Amino acid sequence: MHFKKELYFLYLKKVKMKYKYEIENFDNFLTKYPIILEIYSKDEVTGLYKDWRINNGVFFHDFLWLLFNKAILKNGDFYKENGNESLFHKNAFFLYNCMAHFRREEGASKEEINKFHRLSHKIQIDEAKNEERRTYLEMALIPHPKCEYANSLDKTRYSIDNFFDECKIASKLCTLKNGCGCSITIVPMRDNKGRIIRDIDLSTKKTDGLKKQKGCFFYLLFFSFTIIIYSILFY
Repeated sequence: MHFKKELYFLYLKKVKMKYKYEIENFDNFLTKYPIILEIYSKDEVTGLYKDWRINNGVFFHDFLWLLFNKAILKNGDFYKENGNESLFHKNAFFLYNCMAHFRREEGASKEEINKFHRLSHKIQIDEAKNEERRTYLEMALIPHPKCEYANSLDKTRYSIDNFFDECKIASKLCTLKNGCGCSITIVPMRDNKGRIIRDIDLSTKKTDGLKKQKGCFFYLLFFSFTIIIYSILFY
């Protein structure tokens, strides 16, 4: 009897989370997920809502999920228009992370939540692959304090090209009950004496190429530290 009562309260909690946001507190959602207004203007969001309502929209959370998916598509359109690859990766990273956190708020399964966290990690890997000096960079984990799997691999380094074959972050091996709370980052490759391996041909490259590489590198560092902040705020 006690077990059934616990299940009942768990069910009520999930139902409550499923309908956490309504049109009356829409601003709370936009404040918590500001990436939406990085992609759309407030007027565009209002227009999308009106169209959704006209087309028999019922559950407001369905509209919010639709908004995330439309933002993914529009981010792709931005890239086609301006060719800004760094901005494309930054927006996609935040969108997939926000989708994971939103599904967590709704009480989704760990597998569902991790699916979107893994997509956000993939965005970081794709950005790293575009780094012209990737031969001399590696990937490392920044584990959530409570993730036994990630902490067991804290000192492990992974190749950029084979990261997902070698590391199972945000997979069924994740030991956090509410889904992945870990991050990944790029680190410089070192030799057996601990010295950073540098590109000996770097001095021969054009200055604008060097600036591009530095920009990409710092975007990746920005991604890594930002996901830590997201984990603290949302986990």
